[in-house]
Amino acid sequence: MLGQALPRAIAACGCIAVAMTIGSAMLRPSAQGAWSADGNRLSRDRGTDGPRASQVATEQADYYVNRGNAFADNKDYGRAIADYNKAIELDPQNAYAYNGRADTLREAGKPAQGLPDAERALQLDSNNAEFWDTRAQIFAALGRRQEAIADYRRALALDPHMTGSLERLKRLGASP
Repeated sequence: MLGQALPRAIAACGCIAVAMTIGSAMLRPSAQGAWSADGNRLSRDRGTDGPRASQVATEQADYYVNRGNAFADNKDYGRAIADYNKAIELDPQNAYAYNGRADTLREAGKPAQGLPDAERALQLDSNNAEFWDTRAQIFAALGRRQEAIADYRRALALDPHMTGSLERLKRLGASP
């Protein structure tokens, strides 16, 4: 999934926020503070009216997604899934939470259980190459080769630099 993950800092400032180092993976930023692996601060524009209740819930959900990613990277699938569940409870429109749970279920050997989450992530954001790659990996694990090939190609069309998608596509005997 996302490489070796270690918590970098957890800050409280009116909402829960998190900063993590996860290889070169892109973290979904929370408004209070998340940093990329190279130390650059990521932020989301909060406007001038301060955080609203829904914004705080979204920020808390981001925290659980990022922590779930760290648990999944360390193969602690139960805790990862629990965090993705909490993120979805806080923000049912959080595509990253659905995608993370889908990929974790696949890694835990339960790809069929992850497929509805992968499809929900794509319903919420069909322009995210990572989400297409996740569903492709699930299709491949289920032996649905043609669907996997189509999804890998879609991921690569959205982001030609997704080397993992390209490698997995070639392993299926297909070209981009």
